Amino acid sequence: MISLNTGLGVGAVDVALDGDYVNFAHVRQIEDLFRHRWDAVTLLCLADGPLRYTDLATAISKRADQRIPDAMLTRCLRRLTECALVRPQPGSNGPGYVLTEAGQAQIAILARFSKVMRGADRDRAQQTRRAAEPRAARS
Repeated sequence: MISLNTGLGVGAVDVALDGDYVNFAHVRQIEDLFRHRWDAVTLLCLADGPLRYTDLATAISKRADQRIPDAMLTRCLRRLTECALVRPQPGSNGPGYVLTEAGQAQIAILARFSKVMRGADRDRAQQTRRAAEPRAARS
């Protein structure tokens, strides 16, 4: 069940689901992350570990089921680097990209938010099923 809880911070409102919390400030961060189409999927691909540019492009294309244009990936990596979510990493097979601590924190927020949203979907589905049951079956 989803509930509102303001006890975790002064003026903060948190969403709780089975003990997991997503602060609405986190929702704002997620909103900023999804403002640019490829940012979130890029972070998710890098969550598995460092990747070279071409390997990252391939991973993004597989995950998104669509090819990311090179110019778009370059802009995305520049933006994520400027936001200190990703950093270039030199490697023996050429330079790659890796999440920073801030990028890893964004992944954790996305995971908590995703868990809350799956719980909300599950609750809605249960309510819909209950509403569809005949009154006699509910008694």
